[in-house]
Amino acid sequence: MYLLIDQPVHRLSQGSRFLLWAMRSWATAASAGTSPSAALAPAFEGMGVTTALPAFDAVMAMLDKDGLEKLGLAPIGSTRIGEDEAILLTLWSATLDPAGHDRRDDTLALLVAEEAVSPIAMALDEATPILADIGLAPTGIATHDNQEAGR
Repeated sequence: MYLLIDQPVHRLSQGSRFLLWAMRSWATAASAGTSPSAALAPAFEGMGVTTALPAFDAVMAMLDKDGLEKLGLAPIGSTRIGEDEAILLTLWSATLDPAGHDRRDDTLALLVAEEAVSPIAMALDEATPILADIGLAPTGIATHDNQEAGR
């Protein structure tokens, strides 16, 4: 997580950039009183991950509804990664590796009500493989290898 805080967005892997944009867009739509899912549908369709949208929407809705504190997501065009955004991106990355699930769930327990941890984890587990299958794995900072894969 600390590796991501205040980093330029352009340093993220393609999958992490997409998720950051989606999280910021979800929060923007929700605060404007519009349906985040409807607002994000064209982008998810365009990226070929429409089937990940319901689980992504569920993650964001539960983080919003069951969060112990309001998460701070930057406006869509912000060029730096904020602290809460870094935490969320790290949760998505931890979902890629089953060995990281306990740490992910422990982190979730610090963010949301206890009864929301398992449903959020299940939604993360549902959406992340869909993203990874088409090259949008949320791997954090881009390495040379995942930059090449995103091209």
